[in-house]
Amino acid sequence: MSPGITPAAATPQLVPSDGTEYTDENYKKLKRKLRDIMTTNETMLKEYEDTKKKIKTLAYERNLLLDNIARLEHGGSSDDDSIEFNSDMSMSEDDHDVASAPPKRSKITKVPSKTRRVQPIERDDDGHPKLPQQIGVLTVLKLGSIVTDRDTFHNERYIFPVGYTVSRTYPSMKDPAANTVITSTITDGGDGPRFHVVAEDMPEEPIIANSATGAWTVVVRRTNEIRQREHSNSASGPDYYGFKHPTIAKMIQDLPGTKDLEHYVWQNFEEMEPRAAKGVMAAAEKKRGNLEQMGSANRRGPKGRSKLANDDSATASTSADNANHDDADSVLTPTAADDDTSMASVHPASQDPMDEDNDSIDPTAIDASAYDELADSEGEEVDELGASD
Repeated sequence: MSPGITPAAATPQLVPSDGTEYTDENYKKLKRKLRDIMTTNETMLKEYEDTKKKIKTLAYERNLLLDNIARLEHGGSSDDDSIEFNSDMSMSEDDHDVASAPPKRSKITKVPSKTRRVQPIERDDDGHPKLPQQIGVLTVLKLGSIVTDRDTFHNERYIFPVGYTVSRTYPSMKDPAANTVITSTITDGGDGPRFHVVAEDMPEEPIIANSATGAWTVVVRRTNEIRQREHSNSASGPDYYGFKHPTIAKMIQDLPGTKDLEHYVWQNFEEMEPRAAKGVMAAAEKKRGNLEQMGSANRRGPKGRSKLANDDSATASTSADNANHDDADSVLTPTAADDDTSMASVHPASQDPMDEDNDSIDPTAIDASAYDELADSEGEEVDELGASD
């Protein structure tokens, strides 16, 4: 060895404090243990997120209940919003029937309604509303005609004109990563109105029910199922059809024949100031934009979450008082020909199987946005989106 050169120091061996040797087997055990811990952590995180969603949904529904209780305590009028709860409806593999409970007349005593504020309506030279016309998130395509010879086509709060047609953007029941346009129509069923709901991407599968809620509950449920949403399938038919929107209610009330309706309580409307109207329309435009974005927000990786869908699904789901019918709000007194076991049918041509592997869209607000509420300066609701979003 040359002078001045010292031998290299030997590399020290790492020894565990407990004296255990480092072996491949011990290393594999540690990896398995780490993997188990990570799996447990992911499970706990998922449960935590699900719990937060449930809390948010419950808080939203609680606020709805408190608002309605407050309105009733202050002498609630016929304009007060009712809360409806809808349970799941069974659907067979071959025929998709919507069980609609027999219509029943509400026992609301006729009282003068408060004045409701409406946004300006575009009219033609004869004073008739120009159609189609955008009102909130709904596009009014046809107002239809009022049926005066049968009292099942109206109640104290709402009128159901035959031919009335509106459309709106809503999450697809067929493609979990897309939105579609859903058209809602009222037809003459003889003993009462029939509520038809048809999705643009599923024209061969119309949903037909004896009530607006009966039809739209199917839409909400199928929308939730294909996205594996684990929350209420409740829906407010009068909201989705636009009957609760003051501007649409006025357009219907202005139709010929309204004053001949026996049970309908005449409502008072006044046009809001231009400044307030601009604010309401801007809010509606923002909401429509949020709905349009939901389609792209749904296109996330298998383990992704749609934050927008989360926020948007809250207002789409309105708590309901009855699962299969609109009760006093959207169903009318049955005629003698009505049968307690009557069913409203859905006519599907070819049913696509639901994709069980699709991402679930956070429904928490669902409803849907999971949606912002629009109100005029008096705080009156002008649009339902509110679920499911």
